[in-house]
Amino acid sequence: MVSIIRPYFKSVQLALLSGVLLGLSVPGIGLWPLAWIGLVPALYALTRCESYTQAFCQGLVLGGVYYGILFWWFWGLHPLTWMGFSMVTSPLATALAWGMAMGSQTIILAIIWLAVYACYRKLGKRGLLLAPVWWVLGIWFLNQQPLGLPWGFLTYTQAGVPACRDAVFRLTFWGFESLMIMVNVLIVLRYPTRIPKLTPFAKGCSLPSGAGEGNDKDPSPAPLGREGLLGEPIPSIGNRLTLQPRVGLTGILLFFILNAYFPLHNNNRLYQTLQPMAIQGNLSIEAERLYLNQNDRNAYYQTLIQKALRQYPQTKLILLPEGVLTKYWPFQTPIPLLAGGIYAVDRHYYNGALLFQKQKPPQYMAKRILVPFGETTPFIPDAWMQAWLKPFGIEYSLGFQTGSWDQSPLTLAGFKIGPLICFEALYPTLTQHYRHEGVQLLVTFSNLGWYHQHPMLEQQFLAINQIRAAETHTPLILVTNTGVSAFIDNRGRILSRASSGSLKLFKFNDDNSL
Repeated sequence: MVSIIRPYFKSVQLALLSGVLLGLSVPGIGLWPLAWIGLVPALYALTRCESYTQAFCQGLVLGGVYYGILFWWFWGLHPLTWMGFSMVTSPLATALAWGMAMGSQTIILAIIWLAVYACYRKLGKRGLLLAPVWWVLGIWFLNQQPLGLPWGFLTYTQAGVPACRDAVFRLTFWGFESLMIMVNVLIVLRYPTRIPKLTPFAKGCSLPSGAGEGNDKDPSPAPLGREGLLGEPIPSIGNRLTLQPRVGLTGILLFFILNAYFPLHNNNRLYQTLQPMAIQGNLSIEAERLYLNQNDRNAYYQTLIQKALRQYPQTKLILLPEGVLTKYWPFQTPIPLLAGGIYAVDRHYYNGALLFQKQKPPQYMAKRILVPFGETTPFIPDAWMQAWLKPFGIEYSLGFQTGSWDQSPLTLAGFKIGPLICFEALYPTLTQHYRHEGVQLLVTFSNLGWYHQHPMLEQQFLAINQIRAAETHTPLILVTNTGVSAFIDNRGRILSRASSGSLKLFKFNDDNSL
């Protein structure tokens, strides 16, 4: 039994180390260089695997530790008393949310690890070169299921590095993510790897000469790359790969040197024309849902808008966070007002973006990708969830409709604006769609008050939006209720920001970039 468990234990230790390294690199902890080497221990352990079961276990450990750290901000949901949970059931519901997010992503990573191992067994060292492909395709396509949350891309760890943000635009988001995985692979290929032994299973295969005849020769077949199943020499691919890691790593280093030497240009013309101003209202989720009705919230933000117009009379656009506006905004403002909000069309409710302009009809854009259990119930009808939660005194009502992908961007003063509602910022396909539509400004509306200003979520969400701006080379405004809010230029550089947990009326400041 010990001999069976020992190889699993050793390989799991390296996978555990990789999970810790990747977890320490995420925004909110911030040791971003670790992302470039974080997968090395796990990949090295993969080359020592003896079976698919062992590889799958490695993937589970790697994913469990990495996503357990990455999604630690889910614990900011507690307390959920504003939803009707008690102080006993609230931690249980929070643990369930954290476990579901971590568990689904862990299984996805374990499947990716199996695919990489299959390529390694089939192709030897060359199979590891396919790891970037499996990583990118696996995380993206497997997250298109209803519980998908494509949050685990390593590119987001590099949001604070200007040269990396420029590289994201030049290589595309997918290309840069593949490059980061390839660096880990090339480092592993610099060291000796062991090809798993093969056993004769095909008809006509036999053991090497002398096996089973009472001599001292090892009857097991030699590893691929030294001898074949019949003892014939097979050309080793090791010599051909010896130089490749050095050349590859040198080429990547040279690319980043040139990338840093020739930075992209800044373009803040739109900011200078519109002089937009964002309002971070800093209303807690408890105040929004328990103590203030819609009229109270409207009056609160109207007071802030009036104060903003007195403080910044030159502004031509005011932005409010998610969930503030409704289709029938009761006040008149002399300048355009853009915010996230809820509206109804033919008795169907949408979460989306609303743009009000004086003497013009309002413009709406519905959210295309809904958050599971926050805006829609995956797999089961809403009525079932209502029936299950009713005995606990919890009212559960969602029923938002999904917006169409062929919606036109919002238009203001000749500019096209592409709104991102909260976690839609996770999807590069949406921002690329906006780019092809000719959008000149991206605006992310969010209410992160659900998570009680958890610093890891705020830093990760800010990093995600920096990458969205950099990859499309389009300025982006992040407007949240409780922080962090920011004006981001077309290179992903933060021009100005409002700190977490503060009431802030602020505009972009190109002279005081962060």
